Amino acid sequence: STLAMWLGRTSYAHIPPAGAGFVREACGATGRAALAKLLPLFAFFSAFWSLYDQTGSAWVLQAEKMNRSFLGVQWLPSQVACVNPLLIFLLVPAFNGFVLPQGGRRVPGLYDLAGSVVRVTPLRKISAGLFLLAASFLLPLHVETRI
Repeated sequence: STLAMWLGRTSYAHIPPAGAGFVREACGATGRAALAKLLPLFAFFSAFWSLYDQTGSAWVLQAEKMNRSFLGVQWLPSQVACVNPLLIFLLVPAFNGFVLPQGGRRVPGLYDLAGSVVRVTPLRKISAGLFLLAASFLLPLHVETRI
């Protein structure tokens, strides 16, 4: 990543440090209003990371109780945790190309369809993602109660 940053150094905006001016701006009325809008997101982010970090322990404990035979291989409980990164590698390109295309594509994506109902902003995308994340934790809860 250091090499990538160094190679792209001419493309980045170089903003000189503002010193005390930054603190005055952040503590001013506009800065406080912007921070107040962002503050609720940090509660969700901390909840996300606390739940996400359980994949190293809770998934292994859950996998010990499950049938781990898949594709003719008997998987170890600790190997189940590798499913998450694999799904990320598979689903990110699928979502970027098919589910969420914006403008100019032949097949409308989810954002294009949602844009006809409500104005889609980055903050609303994050909020929708956090609610989907919360719903996604219900599936392992259901699986855990079944085994």
